[in-house]
Amino acid sequence: NRSTDQERIIAAFKRVVKEQPASREAPAALSRLADHLDGQQQHLDALELYRGIERDYASFDQIDNVRSRIRNIVEERVDLSGPVHLPVGKKGQFSLNCRNLAKVTLEVHTTDLPRSAREGVRLETDQRSLPRGELVQTWVHETKDTGEHKQYSGQFEFPVQKEGAYLVVARGEKAQEQRLVIVSGLAAIVKTFPTGVLVFVADPATGAPAEGATVILGAKEENARFLRIEEKTLGPDGLARFESPVGADTQWSYQVLATRSGSLTLHTGNVGYNSPRTNPFQVYAYADRPVYRPAQTVHFRAILRSHDGRQYQPLAARAVKITVVAPRTGKTVFDRELQLDRFGCVADDLVLDKDAPLGQYQAHFWTVPAGTEHHQPELFRVEEYRKPEFEVQVRGGLPYYQLGQKVPISIQAKYYFGSPVSGGKVAWRVYRKDSSRSWRPVHEFGWFCKEESPDRGYERHRRYRGGSAWTLAKEGTDPLDASGRLAIEIETEKSWPDTDLKIDAEVTDASRVVNSGSSVVVVTRCAVQVHLAPARRVYFPGEKARIDVYTESASGDPVTFSGTLRVLRAIRERSESQLKTPVEDPLASSSFSRARILSGRSSAEPARSLSVPTSRRICRTVTPAAR
Repeated sequence: NRSTDQERIIAAFKRVVKEQPASREAPAALSRLADHLDGQQQHLDALELYRGIERDYASFDQIDNVRSRIRNIVEERVDLSGPVHLPVGKKGQFSLNCRNLAKVTLEVHTTDLPRSAREGVRLETDQRSLPRGELVQTWVHETKDTGEHKQYSGQFEFPVQKEGAYLVVARGEKAQEQRLVIVSGLAAIVKTFPTGVLVFVADPATGAPAEGATVILGAKEENARFLRIEEKTLGPDGLARFESPVGADTQWSYQVLATRSGSLTLHTGNVGYNSPRTNPFQVYAYADRPVYRPAQTVHFRAILRSHDGRQYQPLAARAVKITVVAPRTGKTVFDRELQLDRFGCVADDLVLDKDAPLGQYQAHFWTVPAGTEHHQPELFRVEEYRKPEFEVQVRGGLPYYQLGQKVPISIQAKYYFGSPVSGGKVAWRVYRKDSSRSWRPVHEFGWFCKEESPDRGYERHRRYRGGSAWTLAKEGTDPLDASGRLAIEIETEKSWPDTDLKIDAEVTDASRVVNSGSSVVVVTRCAVQVHLAPARRVYFPGEKARIDVYTESASGDPVTFSGTLRVLRAIRERSESQLKTPVEDPLASSSFSRARILSGRSSAEPARSLSVPTSRRICRTVTPAAR
């Protein structure tokens, strides 16, 4: 039992300090105990032990590490992370992490990025050295720090929508951090080749080349301390070619900054780092499974290819030496020289020891006799199965909720032998993302797609769900009651779009065993979703148009209801290429009753066929009575 082992080790540390306070082992035991408490978020207790070591054991050989730990606990720290590029009109989400700060002052400054690029500043890696310009906006972010030296994590939205380059600054009383943000109406594509780079700059919305844009290239030779700067103005094709400033056989890094009328885009990369000159052969190695247990047999295979200057060919009729290294210990558990077949392939087995170290195993390949090495960082993992001692269930009360309602969530933890995890601690987080749902007919050869991708659920009509990324909306830590339950409520707003809420709960019991559970709740504006699918897209005059009506609840279950189908007619004259304004055809509109809809699907047919001697496009508006 891991928790029992921890308690036994902690008791042993305390016994050493109590019985032998003057021994060499006493400060080491105190330091290990303080490290454990610090890792368990008990920073005040850990700080007391660290300061005791600093006071009573000044000659301890790890005293510098102890002092570093003290500074890490008590000093102010602030960090920012977020996207460098933001499209115009898109709100960016930033993460704020800090320590020992009750409030953080956030500022947005302009910065002259072209000037910094011309001065040779590495814009992405040296963001802290970028000069701040005009202050655009400032506000205060409260952290509710309690003085317990705990880490704080929060999020905020970047508030500026105007195109340009900005610095987001987070200030404490002593600590500060800044990050670069580019609100851009430009996009750049950079293609590298052995003798240089080709840059294409365009408007991301239309794809039109950015004629007149200025492109500033910074070229940094490997291990060099300066950037070589070159600048070009784009022509009508939006293309600029830059030759390598260091030769075709040298590795170098580049940064490309494109700017036009206040809009900028930044692109960085490397040339020559993965070319055939630096990697004379490539290896694709894999095992029959990604994860094994100790004492099992690993079956692995490798395919080797060499580059002939134009393309990769099998590295055939060669010997290759293969070694597999265990994690943590670094011990070589496999070391053999094998012969490649005519396809450049080799296969072998590795029997793991019953006490094989857990973790990721790495492979190394050497060609014989040349000795060129290729490193494969992830060949397979070894894990030990441990059955969970209790389960965590996260449930919402209903299949879906409407916007504006409060969403009740129940979290329950129960041991597998039946007893509740009473008194356990729950760290819960609520994530939110915008959601969209639609039906799209699949193509006629859906049976082929289903056979190729059986897990994607192809059928005649398929339900798609899309939306934005998950963002943290709310979090907290609460105890479970005597029955192992916790109830929380999540408030929603009517102004939200359709939303999915994901609730993650991590429960720690009295033995410090941790398990987690998760659930997703749908919050929607409309309780019923209506989708139309015409049997065909084109009809001849005099034919009847068949339209299938699909109705479902917000949770995806079929529902039955009544509604009205309006058919609009748009006439295209032969001499005109544009459609006229659609107008309703009252004779083609119809109502469908509850009796005609079965299990959320119906066949709604107009009361009469359309027989106007023109082509037409059918649009739809459905007003369900039960919505």
